[in-house]
Amino acid sequence: MKLKVCMLIVCLAMVAAFAPAKQPNAGTLGPPTEFMVTQNADGIFFSWVPVDDATKYAVPVWGVVTYTDGTARQQARFKLGLNTKGGIGTVYRRSGRVVLEIPKTTMARIVLAKLQAAGVDPATVEAFLLEATAKVKAMAPGKGAGPQNNPFSETDDFSFRWARPSR
Repeated sequence: MKLKVCMLIVCLAMVAAFAPAKQPNAGTLGPPTEFMVTQNADGIFFSWVPVDDATKYAVPVWGVVTYTDGTARQQARFKLGLNTKGGIGTVYRRSGRVVLEIPKTTMARIVLAKLQAAGVDPATVEAFLLEATAKVKAMAPGKGAGPQNNPFSETDDFSFRWARPSR
């Protein structure tokens, strides 16, 4: 009898150990649509169609930075979390779209700071190429707002080339 009880307890423990983890509740906002990244000579523009009831948007960016320091070409992984309430860049509406505009000078400073955090002396970086992917998620944070694990938009790829100005 004791053996059967012990075997039952072991079986239940194994079932609990291999059961799928409880998934967080889905958020209440849908994904932003028509997400795209565009550029001009001065800035990088992340834009999308707004989501009703969203008060904030998260824009993760990730990719690879290939840089030269005068002697060799090297690579480093790149990850950046932008949002529309974070103070980086300017957020506005144009033609029914939300636009997060990041000046290229600001993006260059961010990339150089990320390289520095990875142990690279930014003063030695002569040029870099950022090849990245981005997406956006609508959020409505606040007390009692519930989970913010809303779905992301489709992704868009972009590249950004920078060279240190001649001295």
